[in-house]
Amino acid sequence: MPVEEGAWRSFRFPTDDLPEVARVEAVRELHERADLPGKIEPLEPLPNCLIRVDITKHALPGLGVMSGTLAGIRQAARSRAGASGSEDDLLLAINLSGRSIAQQDDTELKLENGDAILATPGPEGFSIVRPMPVGFMGLRVPRDTLAPLVGRLDDAPLQLIPQRHRSPQPARRLRRWALHRRTTAVAFDYG
Repeated sequence: MPVEEGAWRSFRFPTDDLPEVARVEAVRELHERADLPGKIEPLEPLPNCLIRVDITKHALPGLGVMSGTLAGIRQAARSRAGASGSEDDLLLAINLSGRSIAQQDDTELKLENGDAILATPGPEGFSIVRPMPVGFMGLRVPRDTLAPLVGRLDDAPLQLIPQRHRSPQPARRLRRWALHRRTTAVAFDYG
């Protein structure tokens, strides 16, 4: 269950202690059961892949931070029209380790260690596929917070930020921070 410290709320969800057969249903239900602003995008298990989810999500007013490991999962963001007001966010997703594939419309981006994407739901939504274990961090900010500053967010709804174009130091600091905060989050009660 979520922990509330003033405006700070967080939870953790690991599948490691669940039997293989229970992981599929637990992962599918996570979107509806997670009680935080900016819900976790729906997760869909990939066929013939080992499912592993170990995530920690922190929510502050106007900012969501999620980090952890995903494997055997397709994460699907609904289209802008299908998203609720609390889900119409700009997402910065950083691939800390492993490989992911981000897809939107006819665009497919391959993310390697250290690559990131900047994404908005756009008219068709987007997905991130992680068949093998991937360490990641995602930052979500409400669209209405950024739109006045940058405008035209949907002109390029899915953008690759290759690792070579940014210093690895901020990502390392964010990962250390997230790992430290993970120890203070209460595990999600699936039972």
